Amino acid sequence: MAIYRRFTFCMQSTNLLRIRNCSLNLYQSASKNTLKSIKESIFPLKPKRPLSPFLLFIKEARIKFLKQDPSLKQTEIVKKASKEWAELDPSEKESFQQIYDKNYELYAQQLKQYNNSITDEQKQLWEEKKQQFSKKLKDLNIKQKSDTFGKPKKPPSAFLSYLIEMKTEKDPTVPFTDWLKSVTKNWNQMSEAEKKPYTDKVTELMVQYRKDLNEWEMKMINLGHTDIVRQITLTKQKRVTSEQ
Repeated sequence: MAIYRRFTFCMQSTNLLRIRNCSLNLYQSASKNTLKSIKESIFPLKPKRPLSPFLLFIKEARIKFLKQDPSLKQTEIVKKASKEWAELDPSEKESFQQIYDKNYELYAQQLKQYNNSITDEQKQLWEEKKQQFSKKLKDLNIKQKSDTFGKPKKPPSAFLSYLIEMKTEKDPTVPFTDWLKSVTKNWNQMSEAEKKPYTDKVTELMVQYRKDLNEWEMKMINLGHTDIVRQITLTKQKRVTSEQ
């Protein structure tokens, strides 16, 4: 029975991981755009590499094809242009090569000017931003993976428990900030005896939370997902294993 439960958990975990990986891929795609925006905010606009002779031909052919048939899709245009390029006379291809060479020469000059304009301060700032962004992405990856595998949630503090309870009695006409100030003031004025039901409840929930978290982390270790397990747990488990 225990083997069956573990097998079922593994199968569910595999499906959850697939969903999580799909979500993470979408986020990483968006993250690349974010990182690009950060880079553009630090450095001046970098010169674009010129189009190759073949792409120059496609660009020119596209105008011609769309005049003939405006409904043509980009894939169809590329297919037709590729066929024409393959059959194009070498002398005509050479004209596109010359345009490319001229454009590349200009690009090389602009790129040199661009590289010379970059300051050490900009380079240092970029490295710092990349490291910060990488850490945020790593932290988010761990959090998403932990949530996917159902990591137990830490119970709210005594004050937050009180806040949640008071939320049900909130007057909808009172602005949230004013209400929060009022509730916080009330909490601070409460005696230890008045706060005790909330602190006792948190103590009880924390005992269960630690138990659930320990069981969950053992499952994650058994499944090989040590990247989402606390270092203190890994160290403790390593010590126990070495003593056996």
